[in-house]
Amino acid sequence: MSEPADRSGRVAFAAGADTSRMITMLRLALAEAPAEFAYWHDLAMALWTAGGHREAARAIARAGWTGYNPEPKPPVRSAVIPVLDYSPHSSWDIVSLLADLRDFDGEVICVFNSKEVFEDLRDHPRIDKFSFNKHNVGVARSWNIGLNQAEGDVIFILNADLHVSLPALAELERHLLALPNALAVGIGGDLMDFERLLSRARNPAGSFAAPMVVDKPSGHAFALHARRLHDAGISFDPRLSPYFYEELDLALKARSAGFEVYAAPVAGIEHVDGVSRSHRPIHYLGRLADRTRILIRNANLILDRKGSRD
Repeated sequence: MSEPADRSGRVAFAAGADTSRMITMLRLALAEAPAEFAYWHDLAMALWTAGGHREAARAIARAGWTGYNPEPKPPVRSAVIPVLDYSPHSSWDIVSLLADLRDFDGEVICVFNSKEVFEDLRDHPRIDKFSFNKHNVGVARSWNIGLNQAEGDVIFILNADLHVSLPALAELERHLLALPNALAVGIGGDLMDFERLLSRARNPAGSFAAPMVVDKPSGHAFALHARRLHDAGISFDPRLSPYFYEELDLALKARSAGFEVYAAPVAGIEHVDGVSRSHRPIHYLGRLADRTRILIRNANLILDRKGSRD
């Protein structure tokens, strides 16, 4: 039986063919009509149904199909913003940050840890996705929640108390995609003395002129390479919540997976130190958190991961 000339007939023919013939037909379809989504999709599904899972999956991957219909396309970049309050310690807050991101070419994801702020902003036009937690779940857990919603190839992790310019985010993204094996790039970073678990060299934003490998990137503003992050199976350790050492933990995991974490010179992102630098009370998962105890507990978690604990 000869192969039909029309495409609908070819699909019906493929359903009755052996898998090797199906594979040939699918490859020809992808080469001859890459824009004809429905046509080669149906051929691929016929092959999949016949048991040719590997061949169908690989052929479709080569065509660049992500699993979505062609339109609308998923966002290229994502911004994840944990929101605890209206940042009373700062001149900037989540409202001003959303204004800064008005023309951001990507999705904005807010992880709300405050009912008050959530109720105020849940319908804000610049927020594309959100999660609301009844209790504050801390930094690491909030970042993970945001990452699980993010679809971008580049994911910006931003504090709610930042003032940002879009050119600054574009420059941060450029460094992330250009630096060798970069998993994350911050606007500053520290080199660590792991024996004492102290910074041996601090490099705040604006204090250096060239990108550098760091042990601890700036936690208030950094960018993640999504594919590398997910291929390596890296997430933030929820045991480090509500705060302290999340960025150091990320760098240790990155190096274990063959990647690096950098600080890069980027102008146009401003920040005032917030909750983790102060001794004001913070509630975490419905309980009052003790800053000193959390710091010591998390230090031990990091020392165990690094293998430096006596």
